[in-house]
Amino acid sequence: MLVVLEYKYLSGTMSGDANAKDIQLSSSKDKKVAKKLFRIKNPISQNENHISNINKVLNKDIMYVSIIVVPNELDVQISNIPDHVKFFKVQELETLINELSIQSKRYPELVNVKEVLNIIEIFKIRTLAEKIRFRNKIKSKQGNK
Repeated sequence: MLVVLEYKYLSGTMSGDANAKDIQLSSSKDKKVAKKLFRIKNPISQNENHISNINKVLNKDIMYVSIIVVPNELDVQISNIPDHVKFFKVQELETLINELSIQSKRYPELVNVKEVLNIIEIFKIRTLAEKIRFRNKIKSKQGNK
């Protein structure tokens, strides 16, 4: 089982549709203070891209779960969340990891874990030049959409 975990250090209320490219973040829960709305990248779609890329590299369709961990105070109001996507609060993280460990032992090993770790190591960005090239590549792809 592949677990893709994204941590978002945000406060306020995260809202929107799970299928959207961006979602909204309101900066205040306090009704006396005017809410400021911000558009942020949808962590669900970010994880979906990671999963898709990993599946392409592995050339296998494997079972996966997409987990977004958020601060205990963040209010999540996202609609149409797929079944394989779960939001968890920081305080739930230890329990989650234990449950995933138990669940993963129930499934057959479909990929060689060492092979996956080697592939991930190959794709790591190590230098500032690589980081700049990668950002420019992303920007050029976004400009083509």
